[in-house]
Amino acid sequence: MSQGDVVFSRVCDILNPFLDKYRILCEDYRVSRISLERNFYFATCHTSPLEDSERALSTKALFDTLHAGRVFRIVLGHGAGNILRTNSYELLGPRSPLDASIQPFFREFLNEDYSLPLSYDLILDAISCLQRTRDYRLAIVHAETAVEVHNRALLRRLMVHYGMAESQADTLIDDDRNYWGVKNKLRKLDEWNMRYCGEMGHAFTALVGSSLYGRWESELYGRRNAAVHEGVSGFTYDEASTAIGVAKECIVMLETRVPGMQNRIQLNVMMSGYRLNSGEVVF
Repeated sequence: MSQGDVVFSRVCDILNPFLDKYRILCEDYRVSRISLERNFYFATCHTSPLEDSERALSTKALFDTLHAGRVFRIVLGHGAGNILRTNSYELLGPRSPLDASIQPFFREFLNEDYSLPLSYDLILDAISCLQRTRDYRLAIVHAETAVEVHNRALLRRLMVHYGMAESQADTLIDDDRNYWGVKNKLRKLDEWNMRYCGEMGHAFTALVGSSLYGRWESELYGRRNAAVHEGVSGFTYDEASTAIGVAKECIVMLETRVPGMQNRIQLNVMMSGYRLNSGEVVF
């Protein structure tokens, strides 16, 4: 690795934790981590304008003209250009500002060793699919996956709390038939949480059987299954937005049941800040 690569790698190690903390606090799906492989690139573009006689040609006929040779403009500013890490117009929009009231916490938070949970990352991906790419099916799949990932992580955390080795907890979750399937995992998490809340003197509320569980089944889990197993793709913006909101509510509800073991950051369950519009930059 060259000296330049070492420096850039070190920059990534410093900036990426900062970016993770900023984007989860602001829930800014437009911010992405810096990558050694895909963030910086250089491309040279040359153009070959169509002649009047070529304008009526089919696409195949136009490509066939490449075999005979074409005149390309190669002078910068006169039909040619260089591209260096081009952003799309949508990515140039204003970033989400940190409210003044949260800035002291953010400065303190920056000094902490914190890794963004995979479930939180998936929620941000779901919001990106909702707002940026308008891929509502994938937004729903990401949101449901976030709930499943968070549920499993909490199961593992509670098992380790009660003396299991991490490998033993993984084996139990993966191999015990009582834990197979997302619904069984949610039921087992209720059981572990009831024990934990009882010992902590914390009020316990079951997820399974609650009104939130019913919404999860119909507005998130059911739609995710329709997308994955039945190939349904005609979801609307409102359906995807609702599904993400339910996923966030489920994750926050599960987090409230583990006092003393909660994640440093809790998700904002509101989806009112998002709306269907014509693009990222709103005038």
